[in-house]
Amino acid sequence: MAITAQQLAVHEVLDLHEFFEDWLSGRGPNTPECFARLSRSLDSEFEIITPDGQLISRENLIDGLSGGFGSRGPEFRLWVQNTRARMVEEGLCLVTYEEWQATDGVEKGRLSSALLRCTPQGICTWIHVHETALP
Repeated sequence: MAITAQQLAVHEVLDLHEFFEDWLSGRGPNTPECFARLSRSLDSEFEIITPDGQLISRENLIDGLSGGFGSRGPEFRLWVQNTRARMVEEGLCLVTYEEWQATDGVEKGRLSSALLRCTPQGICTWIHVHETALP
């Protein structure tokens, strides 16, 4: 049974957030090869709109995270839930999900939508993310 573009996109969302948790907590390897996972995943035109309305380019996001290894501490947790592939058309997939982060016992959530490009070869790249803070 072939994997669908929706399944590929949802898997990519979950997998990239696992990378973020490992990187920011310092539990993953601190190597250029490990960090390259991020740059490989982001389309050259990638942008993210943060909950406070900042528009961040691919380059600025990569630069900001490159020095962030272990910056949230070993107890940092990040998880994704309620992930839904909403629409697929011409290789593009819109995914919505909740992202939750826990630091020092405080949990903060974001409702996010992401546009990903999925190829027939099974590769998904992120084009756009828009995050809204959850109460």
